Amino acid sequence: AELYGIEMYDFKAQLRQFSFARTKLDEPFMSSAFIAEMRGRGGKARALQTAWNSVISANRKFLADFGGTPGEMADLAKWRTKTGVLGMTKDNFDKYYAEKLQAPLAAAACSTYALEESRTGVFDKRRAADGGCLLSLAEHQKNLSAPEERLQDAASMDFYAKRDAMNKKMAAMGEAADNPIRVAAAETQAVTDGADKIMNGFVQFSKVSHENLLETYNAYKERLARAREIEGNMLNWSCASSSEEDNKKFIADLPWKVSPEVEKFCLDEKSRPAPGGSTGGTPEIPGEAEAKRFYEDFTRAYESRNAPAVMALISPDWEAGSDGTGVTDLEENLRTNFRLYDIIKFSLSGLTVTGAGGVLQACYNTVITSRILKRNLTHEEKAAVCDELKRENGKLRISRTLSGSYWYIK
Repeated sequence: AELYGIEMYDFKAQLRQFSFARTKLDEPFMSSAFIAEMRGRGGKARALQTAWNSVISANRKFLADFGGTPGEMADLAKWRTKTGVLGMTKDNFDKYYAEKLQAPLAAAACSTYALEESRTGVFDKRRAADGGCLLSLAEHQKNLSAPEERLQDAASMDFYAKRDAMNKKMAAMGEAADNPIRVAAAETQAVTDGADKIMNGFVQFSKVSHENLLETYNAYKERLARAREIEGNMLNWSCASSSEEDNKKFIADLPWKVSPEVEKFCLDEKSRPAPGGSTGGTPEIPGEAEAKRFYEDFTRAYESRNAPAVMALISPDWEAGSDGTGVTDLEENLRTNFRLYDIIKFSLSGLTVTGAGGVLQACYNTVITSRILKRNLTHEEKAAVCDELKRENGKLRISRTLSGSYWYIK
């Protein structure tokens, strides 16, 4: 050992190590029972590993099936506008909405609410005054042009088709994530989080989709058209058949500023042509002015989809001379149609009145335009109608409809 420079063998130390090892072999942790326990734990560990292997396989399959889904959804969440491609994210929505639509939609919402006509033909001027949208019809038309422009832009968005495609992908991902994955790997969680983020940004654009903007635009447009119709009626006959005081009260209750032409015509009798005067017309027959006012009330009640208000203008003994329809059938038909359609426009033109006293015959042309907003359906029906009007309890009522109809809307 000294010759080769190696450590001297310590026999006593080696004996002590062997003795220590023998002692430990006799201790319980190295017994056959302990070894059997360890083997049992090993079997359990292998069983657990087998279960984890299925989870790992499920995560790998999920990533293979859906790893590219966030990218596919990001491609769907793009809006090709006239000025370029806009990613449909929350940040882009907030910017677009603030710059393009927040003010126009707020104005449209206020105006649509303010111009709402009750089922009994009454307006609430306070809505317009409190909301800051007591405007002239010309100003309303200007406000309407802004959502109209955005409506044209949104035509290329195709929001709901894209939403349905994304929802289908999200549903498939959700089912796979719940069963059989149970525990998501970090990579799996990143995929689902990415898809969720894209979806959450995309759905913000529902508010400015073509379908929703169209509904907002049409509602405002319909009410503006109704206001114009009322001003037209005021110029054509209603103001001429009422006193200045009545006209002043009626104008004061309207939720918009009437045009100077209407105001002058209705509040200054001297500005109106006398019957049979410069207009080349003939004097009204007795009861004609009352009949005109009657059909104005009838139009308001009909467009308000208020069946009781319409039936209040119909005699309890009413019948249709053309097909024998009775008053009960008429009321049932009106209630059905008023429930079915969201908006009904009843346009009456060419009114002629004959007779006098308690019995009049009124003939006119009607165009009934009915709309279901959610389905974007419009139905138009035209008819030439002749009614017999009788005075009942001091008021005119339709006692018979001699020809034509205003109750069958298909």
